Amino acid sequence: MTRQLILDYVAPIPVGHRVEVEVLQVVEVGIFSERVEARPHHPWLRDVETGIEYTAYWHHAEVSGIRFKPGNVYPEGRIPDVRVAERLRGRVVACRLVTERISDSWQVQTYLTISPE
Repeated sequence: MTRQLILDYVAPIPVGHRVEVEVLQVVEVGIFSERVEARPHHPWLRDVETGIEYTAYWHHAEVSGIRFKPGNVYPEGRIPDVRVAERLRGRVVACRLVTERISDSWQVQTYLTISPE
């Protein structure tokens, strides 16, 4: 059975490549409680064939309110306050990139279909 992922970033992985996907959760600790939020549209994704990792900015740094700007440098590895909600390994059987206009900017989504190993 295949699995389709919709990513809110560009990840043009060739059909046939093996991938490792980790859907991450963000843990927000408040005064009286802890909130855990899964982010399935921003997984940590690695193309096993090339070693290229596709990630979101929030995987690497505490960036409350910070947005991308030219020259931002993100450290390797993850911030400590994320948990892995789900792991998936498999082969890409389809990949499609879709560009859409939202307000005054353009956004890209990646549709990956993966056959789990």
